[in-house]
Amino acid sequence: MKARLTFSSERSISIPIAYNYYVQSMIYDLIKRRYPDLHDEGFVYENRHFKLFSFSRLFSQKFEVHNKMINFQSPIYLFFSSPITELVEVMVNSALQRSKVRIGSNELVLTEVSSIDEEISGSTVDVKTFSPITVYSTFSNGQTHYYSPNEQEFASFIKLNLSKKANILNLETEDDFSIEPLDFNERNSTVTFYKNFMVKGWNGKFRLTGGKKMLELALSAGLGAKNSQGFGLTVLEEVKMWDS
Repeated sequence: MKARLTFSSERSISIPIAYNYYVQSMIYDLIKRRYPDLHDEGFVYENRHFKLFSFSRLFSQKFEVHNKMINFQSPIYLFFSSPITELVEVMVNSALQRSKVRIGSNELVLTEVSSIDEEISGSTVDVKTFSPITVYSTFSNGQTHYYSPNEQEFASFIKLNLSKKANILNLETEDDFSIEPLDFNERNSTVTFYKNFMVKGWNGKFRLTGGKKMLELALSAGLGAKNSQGFGLTVLEEVKMWDS
């Protein structure tokens, strides 16, 4: 399930460029009563912890960057997604019940919620990133290598990660899944900082091929790693950031 949330404020919304942590903190605060262990434990598979949700970048029709801060003009839009329908509903309903929510030092009001319908009719869909996809390996010497879409590991690790999510959810899925970039360019790479740690990811358009359940899982759970930190949320190519 995927939803678009519209937040408004009477003031300019000012937040550090590296804002993923602040958005994630808001999400955990909204769901903590129903999912108190999700932050620390999540869903465990092969000694790995999966949170099974992802979220997008913040979008606004007008913004400016100054002194490592982004100043958004209200309203701002956030996409939130999970294969667990209840998780999305809890997050949205909790935000609606509160008079205000906080992202960083900003007090915001949730003014609108839209359910994003993504109908999959075939075995191939074209998607675009609303938050960058990150795929990486950390080696025994402590070094981390981030894979680009033109490296074989990028696609194979995404498929493996998706298969683990399917196992957690007890989904009977087909093994056929592939991802290929449609507009690969080094300029599509992006560097984001999460709690002072650098994360490299990739924006752009991708073609996903596979069984319907795997494609639905890819769209709802996120692609690649660090989904719950604001990475790997994709939408069908025709989905808009806002209605206008």
